[in-house]
Amino acid sequence: MAAAARKAPDPLRLLDPELEGYDGYFIEAINDCLSIFPKDRLPSAAAWRDIVDLDRRRQILVAAAENDRDLEEKVCELVAEQRKALARDKADERIRAAEEAAARIKAEEEAKAKAAIADRERLAEEAAERAAEAAAMAEAEAARAAAAAAKRAERAAALAEAGIITEVAPDSDKKTAEEDHPAVAAEA
Repeated sequence: MAAAARKAPDPLRLLDPELEGYDGYFIEAINDCLSIFPKDRLPSAAAWRDIVDLDRRRQILVAAAENDRDLEEKVCELVAEQRKALARDKADERIRAAEEAAARIKAEEEAKAKAAIADRERLAEEAAERAAEAAAMAEAEAARAAAAAAKRAERAAALAEAGIITEVAPDSDKKTAEEDHPAVAAEA
């Protein structure tokens, strides 16, 4: 008290509330009890109990929170904001899912279109190859036919020169000089 009368600091050092092994509220209660002025001390054993007993402290805080209209309004606002945020998140997720589905469908359609184009190109190439083969076969057949006709014409000319036949038959005549004269066939 003398130190307080002289306006000097209290010589009693307060305990550290973070003292290892003790609850911080317990240390604060001891520091409050050791205050110089009665107005700064705990007023009763009940006040001591309310600070030191953890369960009692919780009950007091819960009761105070239940009677706190501002706190209730803030909690309601937070819940409403959270619900709005969840609804926005769900809507955003639905939009993302729809965009992803649209992108997948578009990619599938593009792939199908590319495959159809590739199939048409392949079929066109195959048809062109078959047409080229048919043209080559027709050309080869025409060349064989021309060679056979030239050979028949040479034989007929040779036979006419030899005097075996007097007139050369047109190509439509299937009979050859070999069939008319077996001796010519033996020469050939």
